Amino acid sequence: MKLRLWVLATLASVFASAAFAQAGRTYTEGPVMQVVSIDITAGHFDEYMAYLASTWIKEQEALKSAGLILDYHIYSTLAGGPDSADVYLATTYKNLAALDGFEERSSAVTNKALGNTPEADMKGMAGRNSYRKVLGIELLRQLEIK
Repeated sequence: MKLRLWVLATLASVFASAAFAQAGRTYTEGPVMQVVSIDITAGHFDEYMAYLASTWIKEQEALKSAGLILDYHIYSTLAGGPDSADVYLATTYKNLAALDGFEERSSAVTNKALGNTPEADMKGMAGRNSYRKVLGIELLRQLEIK
């Protein structure tokens, strides 16, 4: 009998601790933003902006219409040095799970929007890589304070 009471008390304590931990949390996890840092070779800023305005935005709008992304933005910065980012491309997803299998799901959407083939995409990327350098990609999760 004492053993049963001890087990019940222990279980009650474990469940109460878990409930308190959840109740004590002061935030919830929100959307996830992927931020790509781009360094553009001097003299090619307008060329890269033309690509973003014509192609990248079409892709992002198609992904947004398909419900694969929530939003997107382009940010510029004053570069702090020769290898600093000039532009940040930010794409917001509902959560981390939205990134699972994203490439497979998004390819059909973007190829349809642009009328491209995967080969044309690779050729375009190679051309852009001659005057821009991807410095890094970060994932940021929004924490919403309760």
